[in-house]
Amino acid sequence: MKGGEIGFMGDDTWMAVFPDTFNINMTWPYDSFNVEDLHTVDNGVITHLFPLLESNKAPDLIIGHFLGVDHVGHRVGPFHPSMSSKLQQMNATLSHVVDLLSDDTLLIVLGDHGMDHSGDHGGDGELETSAAVWIYSKGIELFDDHIGSIPSELVPFTTFPNAESPYRHIQQIDLVPTISLLLGLPIPFNNLGSVIPELFWRETGSNPDSQVGESWSWGGIHKIECTASTHLSRYLPLLQLRR
Repeated sequence: MKGGEIGFMGDDTWMAVFPDTFNINMTWPYDSFNVEDLHTVDNGVITHLFPLLESNKAPDLIIGHFLGVDHVGHRVGPFHPSMSSKLQQMNATLSHVVDLLSDDTLLIVLGDHGMDHSGDHGGDGELETSAAVWIYSKGIELFDDHIGSIPSELVPFTTFPNAESPYRHIQQIDLVPTISLLLGLPIPFNNLGSVIPELFWRETGSNPDSQVGESWSWGGIHKIECTASTHLSRYLPLLQLRR
């Protein structure tokens, strides 16, 4: 993140992929491949995450990568009592993180994959390729009251296995352009994702650049969608040439 500081704690794979990215004084990696160990990584993340959030020198971005839920799934499966205990720990951790958030901080909680009924992943089943994401801000309501005002093609819903009703659905690759634009950074050139429009909803005042007096709500989303579309229109022709 150009010009900003990033703190990190958790799965040490990040250190191999992004070796020079994190502030060395705010970085705590832990071994990620011992699936027999259900707690060391998670406890390490918690140990360093809370003090960093409470610090008056907190970085611009904090990444905490927990592994316990994944390891429990691999070791004993998703229906073992150990999974219930681990999820309770994660719920308590999340609750405390929310308590520590400032009004201008965005919290993104997500899984990088799901798991099947055996606790495994890596296949193409929907349980394995789908994961939850929760995006929360104390300062701005992001979803319920405004979703009906956004064109339906921009906010697809999907009924997942065993679900009684459809849920808002995004592609994992949509996170990168969304976070980039929220941070005021350009979208990485080879990203094929779109933006998550709810995060760009604004309803206070009117759009000063509008020629028709539209509210910030749709005007802001329209500008962001145009930015993402322009990015894709530049990249896709080059992708076809490479083939």
